[in-house]
Amino acid sequence: RDLLEDIIPMIDKKYRTIAERRRRAIVGFSMGGGQAGRFGLRHLETFSQVGIMSAGMAGGADTEPLSTLAADPAKANKQIDLLWIACGKEDTAMKGAKTLHTALEQAGIKHTFLETEGAHHWRVWRRYLRDLAPLLFK
Repeated sequence: RDLLEDIIPMIDKKYRTIAERRRRAIVGFSMGGGQAGRFGLRHLETFSQVGIMSAGMAGGADTEPLSTLAADPAKANKQIDLLWIACGKEDTAMKGAKTLHTALEQAGIKHTFLETEGAHHWRVWRRYLRDLAPLLFK
């Protein structure tokens, strides 16, 4: 509620933004990556692009928000302009990231999954941000 009712309106008021869902992305790494995924995919009326770095989302396709997306993959694929997931091979979060990737694949939800070199470290996330940023808002 804080993000939707307080933070986003404050940002739109203070900065020159385009206050449309097609111009909103939510991205995070580590715990923030899981939160970006859960929150962004639950609120596709607000966000059209979701980036998840070095994180997964507990469970499989039977967990929320994946079960909602899987119930109507055609609708989900229309709403999601970009769903980008990346994790390092040596990262302890890889198991969760792969589980998420597999659940999305089985549900027919379009997404990008990158398995890279590296562990749970800012140097990896810096590369991910470099790679992800040019893909946003195309």
